[in-house]
Amino acid sequence: MTQPVMRLRFYYRFEEFAEALRVLKRGLFLWMLISGGLTIVLTGATAAWFVVLAPHQLLGYALGVTGLLAGIVLLRLPSRLIARSWRANPQLADQRTVLLGDDGVTLRAAALEKTAAWADLRRVYETPDIYILRQNDDFLYILPRRAFGGEGREARFRELLAQRAPAAPVIVRRRWSRRRT
Repeated sequence: MTQPVMRLRFYYRFEEFAEALRVLKRGLFLWMLISGGLTIVLTGATAAWFVVLAPHQLLGYALGVTGLLAGIVLLRLPSRLIARSWRANPQLADQRTVLLGDDGVTLRAAALEKTAAWADLRRVYETPDIYILRQNDDFLYILPRRAFGGEGREARFRELLAQRAPAAPVIVRRRWSRRRT
């Protein structure tokens, strides 16, 4: 790699990692949330029907409780999958150094060095907190916006993207779930 235009140093935060996974797995997570919500609504309707029409039948209560528990599990599953993935990869806590140069992007961590030419980037996702540079299905670069600091460095990065990776569409994603503070 030639002389880097910009050097970023940072540690991932769990929230940034979770946001990246939510952006990339958006359809699956939304499906789980919708199905969990529908399960709870249908369970409540079924339980109410049994309570009103057959108040002494144990089957209604059993169906209500079972459906309610299934809905809660479906609603919590995406968060649990993300947390499990974070705990299973302790190397995510290592310091990252990302070099942005005229040729491409280089990521360095304790046990990893990965380089991608700008032309190899397939997609760029932008959220309120991170950029995700997707090279392929197996590897991506998560760049927290806080790592850019000040002095117009983020604007320079966006300029590099526009000049060097025009084929990679920038997909802007808004946060679809409220962030816990």
